[in-house]
Amino acid sequence: MAAALASSPLVHPTAPRLRLPRPRASASSSSPGCSSGVCLGWRLTVGWRTVRRCDRLRCFSTDGGGGEEGEKHGEEEASEAPASAPAETQVGAAEELASERSRSGSFSSSSSSSGTPGVSSEPPLLSFSVDNIDTVKLLELLGPEKVDPVDVKAIKEKLFGYTTFWLTKEEPFGDLGEGVLFIGNLRGKREEIFAKLQRQLRELTGDKYNLFMVEEPNSEGDDPRGGPRVSFGLLRKEVSEPGPTTLWQYVISLLLFLLTMFSCVELGIASKISSLPPEIVSYFTDPNATGPPPDMQLLLPFVESALPVAYGVLAIQLFHEIGHFLAAFPKNVKLGIPFFIPNFTLGTFGAITQFKSILPDRKTMFDISMAGPVAGAALSFSMFFVGLLLSSNPVGASDLVEVPSQLFQGSLLLGLISRATLGYSAMHAATVSIHPLVIAGWCGLTTTAFNMLPVGCLDGGRALQGAFGKEALFGFGLTTYSLLGLGVLGGPLSLPWGLYVLICQRTPEKPCLNDVSDVGSWRRAALIASVFLVVLTLIPLWDELAEELGGYSLAKGMGVGKHIASETFTVGGYQWAIYFYPDGKNPEDNSNYVSVFIALASDGTDVRALFELTLLDQSGKGKHKVHSHFDRSLESGPYTLKYRGSMWGYKRFFRRNALELSDFLKDDCLKINCTVGVVVSTMDYSRPHSIEVPESDIGYHFGTLLDTQEGVDVVFSVAGEKFHAHKLVLAARSPFFRSEFFDHESGEEKNETDTKDEIKEIVIDDMDPVVFKTVLHFIYRDNLVDDDELSASSSDCSIFDSLAGKLMAAADKYELPRLRLLCESYLCKHISVNSVATTLALADLHHAMELKSVCLKFAAENLSAVIRSEGFDYLKDNCISLQSEILRTVAGCEEPCSSGVKSQSVWAQLSDGGDTSGRRVRPRV
Repeated sequence: MAAALASSPLVHPTAPRLRLPRPRASASSSSPGCSSGVCLGWRLTVGWRTVRRCDRLRCFSTDGGGGEEGEKHGEEEASEAPASAPAETQVGAAEELASERSRSGSFSSSSSSSGTPGVSSEPPLLSFSVDNIDTVKLLELLGPEKVDPVDVKAIKEKLFGYTTFWLTKEEPFGDLGEGVLFIGNLRGKREEIFAKLQRQLRELTGDKYNLFMVEEPNSEGDDPRGGPRVSFGLLRKEVSEPGPTTLWQYVISLLLFLLTMFSCVELGIASKISSLPPEIVSYFTDPNATGPPPDMQLLLPFVESALPVAYGVLAIQLFHEIGHFLAAFPKNVKLGIPFFIPNFTLGTFGAITQFKSILPDRKTMFDISMAGPVAGAALSFSMFFVGLLLSSNPVGASDLVEVPSQLFQGSLLLGLISRATLGYSAMHAATVSIHPLVIAGWCGLTTTAFNMLPVGCLDGGRALQGAFGKEALFGFGLTTYSLLGLGVLGGPLSLPWGLYVLICQRTPEKPCLNDVSDVGSWRRAALIASVFLVVLTLIPLWDELAEELGGYSLAKGMGVGKHIASETFTVGGYQWAIYFYPDGKNPEDNSNYVSVFIALASDGTDVRALFELTLLDQSGKGKHKVHSHFDRSLESGPYTLKYRGSMWGYKRFFRRNALELSDFLKDDCLKINCTVGVVVSTMDYSRPHSIEVPESDIGYHFGTLLDTQEGVDVVFSVAGEKFHAHKLVLAARSPFFRSEFFDHESGEEKNETDTKDEIKEIVIDDMDPVVFKTVLHFIYRDNLVDDDELSASSSDCSIFDSLAGKLMAAADKYELPRLRLLCESYLCKHISVNSVATTLALADLHHAMELKSVCLKFAAENLSAVIRSEGFDYLKDNCISLQSEILRTVAGCEEPCSSGVKSQSVWAQLSDGGDTSGRRVRPRV
């Protein structure tokens, strides 16, 4: 071939040139029939394997006549072809030889006077036109090493026969036709014959070849002994076996693992979205966010709390890979290092793990492929279910995280399990408190399900190929790609996962040595069940199905005071909604009645409306249960809703036992019609001119009286500082001063006092001057000092030593209820986890019942954090009874007040539709 290229007429000065180094010369020919020549060969690197092409070597004479001898030698080789070779092979070789002869020639070289004829003393270069290279010949040179024809002849003579396999014809085998496929008739049990042929092949050629038993291509029928007709393929070991792992692959695997660890930590941080800094959440979630990026160091405190989720996701993936290795070890199958694929939504997309040795049979392929998903799914489901149990246990409430309820609609199977464990609210509440194990288990199950899809060389694709063959994988893979493209499987992750499979995992696994034997019916059944569970896991729980699943029987038992809200509707410019309480609204009814209310769901004040609630009879008899206001007069009929969240309805709308046996309930569904009529008052005549009356300025005038000290008749000495005041003003504002100045004096003492001009001085030794000055400011002006003065005095001291706290004590002492209420309002604005306990103690000490009620409610809603505060330690040491009140507030109990009147706790008030001020509010579910 090289000689033909050398003398080709296609070589010309203007053509692009390909320069090959000088062929290595040998003193003696290593090929028979060539006395003195040069043997050309190339050592080529294909992929990761290095092979040597020597089956197309040509000898060139060093005496100037090498061209003819080379041609003669080629003719001799062609004539020595085995007689038993197929006729097609001989014809092909003859045509190839004729093609070479038509392009015969010699090397173009520059010889010196001292050189040997035919061989240049300078390194000759082989030059030819790149545009006209014989591509078929070039591909043969660069392709993988083919099977030796001598070995093929020996195999046909010594391995195949009447008792084993009767050979009828041969075909190319392998991706590039580098092997030989022997087609014929099997003469015995396929497994026994295959084992016998493998043993004989090793005895004949050593470890030079691998023998494959595959299904006969284009077979017209099955084998008479049962099963498909089989053929045997022969490939060189270096061609058929995977290459070793390179250093760069180890580096890439390490980098991908580090990125996967980062993505898992990011997933853990994202699970804390309800507690993340608002500026960071807005920057990453709001597409319209502008301005510089926030300081990422704000996320550092959340890294530690994100580690449980990250550890859980990584543990699942490592357990998955361990399952593969444990299944491969007893079968002597080598696996490559895993290449983890990071993903910020699930933490990771799994890992790419290659087979590093040829699989012996399809059972082995199935078992190894299924071992990883089974191990990962077992650990994932354990985490998921244990996390659900911990989520419903109030003891571990401090470890829970808030997630949107839409999470439970991401998977049909997992959503149903979650709702069955957590209750109805897990599907319909805005946010749900769950344990981090639920997130790790959910992500692990989703990742495992994605990897079990029957496509390409994913775990599911390998298992399907092992159970049903490569032809079945093609059909299943096409269906899987279609479902991913339509978004039916995986929801928003379907597109990135489909692209990942197309880029990295689309190629099916190579055939096993025994690619024919059946894997058994139980393995196929297990695969079908697994694919079914995968589909249920990856199909989202769409809204319509979620509502259908939310029937009456599942809603029943959600708890007293908890409701199901309808979609809002608009009447008279206001938003309205129906609230249905399956277990009733009133705890005293013990869930014997269902409750139905109509609530104002938008902002409004003193909205007057008429209502009608109709429970429909679904039997067709028309016996509906109707509660209506529309038969009343306009004067007495309309109901006034004061503000948003106000409700009208019936706590005892229907007895539950009777409802469940009635015709109102059908197919686990109730139908309630609601009619709302908003009363609007209009005036058809023009309004008269109005006169605005300014607000009262009596406080200003009394304050001026205090500042000018005109007519003062009493002096207070507070820590050496003098304060002048008027007895009548103090007595009019405070029962305490009225009792001090007038109730204890007799008639004679009063007359005697009136005749004297001296001013009485009263010494106060239990109060600071600034506090008493603020009290006088309130008595005369009916307001507090500025908030800046109050906050400045309480910035560096406890609540008891602050100005607001001392003012509350003074208000309690001097019987000034309005001053106490103003102090309560101020302190209520500054309640926090750290201050609520001491504020509660202060309110209880000075009879500030409104502030005490708010503190109890706040402590009950944030109990886990309050318990860990320093203020709670103060309660444990000094106010043990207040701890009990906090717990009773959490439980919603009632207890009698010190005055003997029964007072509801905050939770009980809310469950009854009212707040601590007696207003009606919407209960929180």
